[in-house]
Amino acid sequence: MRRALAFVLLLGCTATEEQVVTPEQRGEALVDDRGFSDSSFNAFQCTHCHAKVTPPAGRLLPAPPLAGAVKRPTFWNGRFLTLFEAVDYCQQQFMRGAPLDPTSKKALDLYAYLGSIAALGPTTAQPFPVLLEIKDLPRGDAAKGAQVWEAACKSCHGAPHSGTGRLKPPVGDSPVSVVPEETIAFHGADGPDVIRQVVIEKIRHGGFLGFSGRMPPYPTDVLTDAQVADLLTFLGLYDLK
Repeated sequence: MRRALAFVLLLGCTATEEQVVTPEQRGEALVDDRGFSDSSFNAFQCTHCHAKVTPPAGRLLPAPPLAGAVKRPTFWNGRFLTLFEAVDYCQQQFMRGAPLDPTSKKALDLYAYLGSIAALGPTTAQPFPVLLEIKDLPRGDAAKGAQVWEAACKSCHGAPHSGTGRLKPPVGDSPVSVVPEETIAFHGADGPDVIRQVVIEKIRHGGFLGFSGRMPPYPTDVLTDAQVADLLTFLGLYDLK
């Protein structure tokens, strides 16, 4: 013990300054880091969609918690049968990364972290009721829609109408969209009914069914149709001419 302490002091540091970084600690850091993806155009990190264990107060996240994932039998409503397939899909589809090497240090650290929280979350296959078809919705409550924006949209899209505070990748010119102005600009000639349905499609399908670029879909058990209608009302999409 004395020899070890003397060696530490000779190196110019104290024993209290020594920190052991475990695979689990590195894996936890990865889920909070958009650098998990090797793409410089990626704006997302795992915790933009997943809580580690419990969602933060006032947040509506589109995906199940990371805790318990290593023990789940299937993912994405049975589309994937292994955790590796699910992680690899997310990295390529939403984070613009290259295919994940399951033997890489990054993958092993991530699995070590997920294994360390395996008992803290649901281990059964989690429901993901993605609507195959969308329809227009009746006008909702704008005040409630403002709450939906804060809970589900603001963390990625920033302020409505201006995009102030929205996510941006480290390089390039592909930040997340300004809502709803970019959709209105692109689909304005199609009329307000179509614009609303495009926004609903973005919310419900995102990139999962090849729609709306990199956005994750919000299933019906996270955002109800009533909440989506409230959000559209808050964004002024029932008042377009």
